[in-house]
Amino acid sequence: MKKAVTAAKQAVSPRVLAFCVMVVCLVATLGVTAANLRLTYVTDSNGARQVLLTDADASPAQVMHLSGIRSEEGDEVYYTAFSGNLASLNIERAFSVSITADGQEYPVKLVFGTVADALERAGITLEGDDYTEPALDHVVTAGSKIVVHRVDLSLIPISEPTRRVVISYAVFCLK
Repeated sequence: MKKAVTAAKQAVSPRVLAFCVMVVCLVATLGVTAANLRLTYVTDSNGARQVLLTDADASPAQVMHLSGIRSEEGDEVYYTAFSGNLASLNIERAFSVSITADGQEYPVKLVFGTVADALERAGITLEGDDYTEPALDHVVTAGSKIVVHRVDLSLIPISEPTRRVVISYAVFCLK
């Protein structure tokens, strides 16, 4: 009986040993692979969502390309790689604002801002007594319309001195 157990141990030992070595190698390979992967959550302000498994060295541009979500003019992209293997890529979508100034219409895209920010983005400056509707500190939203009013105050030249003239008037009392 002892010989049978010893013979079984000897026959199984090389197989078990090979299996154990294979399992250790597999676990090591998975560990190295997992250390080089990053789980990235991709979202945008319009509600699009993706979860991607990428290489830890993937750039934000590569992550966006893989997700199929594209940024457009005026959009702002925020990428945050957390400790470990997690990352977040958020896209704030820009909206359109219309500015009317000097007889022309200027379309501007913003993610967030005031009337003053929209004018700056469009390259429009106010001078002197110019004003806007709505006011410069008003927060703009999608579809906002801004009108720039140009004010030109000029003096009327007087070519001759004014003369004093007697003006007569009557006072009426009603009873």
